[in-house]
Amino acid sequence: MTTNHRRRTSEEIRNRVLELSFSGINATQIQKRLVGELRDSSHDIPDLRTIQRIVKAFKQPKTRERLWSFGRSEEASDSKIILDTLGEVVVGTDGRVDTLTTTQAEWLLKIRKSTETLSAWGAWILYKLSVEGNDYDSSGLDILLAIKPWMDERRASELQKLIDSGSIPAPSCWSFIKTRSELMKNGIFGGNGGNQSER
Repeated sequence: MTTNHRRRTSEEIRNRVLELSFSGINATQIQKRLVGELRDSSHDIPDLRTIQRIVKAFKQPKTRERLWSFGRSEEASDSKIILDTLGEVVVGTDGRVDTLTTTQAEWLLKIRKSTETLSAWGAWILYKLSVEGNDYDSSGLDILLAIKPWMDERRASELQKLIDSGSIPAPSCWSFIKTRSELMKNGIFGGNGGNQSER
């Protein structure tokens, strides 16, 4: 008789599962992608039911919140940032997400305006993991936006030292940023296309 021991999924794997689900693929496809990505690593690949639980627990109930619209937006520069972000979200989710609610747009605008070094896709992932997926107050989003660890190795190293010393708790999506800094910086379209030009 075989006994199944349920192992706790690491934050890094949980965040990767969520990122893949944000891209619009299902649990079976997520598991196949993880098998390919983690083949030569020491990480345990979660079983299909665990992946389904992670994705299901994260899904937010549908609300009747008003959708953001370019036609109703008052600030042209704000609209440019939101549209730029929406463009990366549409491409990154294979068209599965093609609108933003007004709350999402407001958060994404705040995140993007706080740092010109963060890509539109990076802002989307930070928002999803730090605001929708966790309690914002304990997510560490403010620290991430202040230190900007995706910019270079020194910033990432300084943040890791603070975490290791117990001075600050690890932000909720720190494992994601450590492994996906280039995507945070360059976005879906690569290069410098994700960065905003306005101040």
